[in-house]
Amino acid sequence: MNVLEDDKEKMLFIIDALETYFDQEPDSEFKERMALYSKEIGKEGLSILGDTGAYPFKGMNKELVEHELSLLTVFDLSLQAFCLYHQANFERLTDEQKQNLIEHYGRAIKIN
Repeated sequence: MNVLEDDKEKMLFIIDALETYFDQEPDSEFKERMALYSKEIGKEGLSILGDTGAYPFKGMNKELVEHELSLLTVFDLSLQAFCLYHQANFERLTDEQKQNLIEHYGRAIKIN
């Protein structure tokens, strides 16, 4: 399956995590425009899947947790966000860091 060919509505955006987390300022206006546009074309809203692997790649686990804890968990828009961790990266966090993240988001889902 070619994801880009299947995206007939031009609603799939793949953005490099290293650039997004470290080289650019977060573009909340872009997310807001995309959430509003998705509603205009009859979709439920916007889903963001954030790959957190850029932080462990740079050896920045402490900064990862600080960043995650600064993020909103409820939005004014039709937007939902999921922070994705590779299990090995999540296991490298301290028990306290893991617990803080789970409490901040209210849940953790393990996918095998």
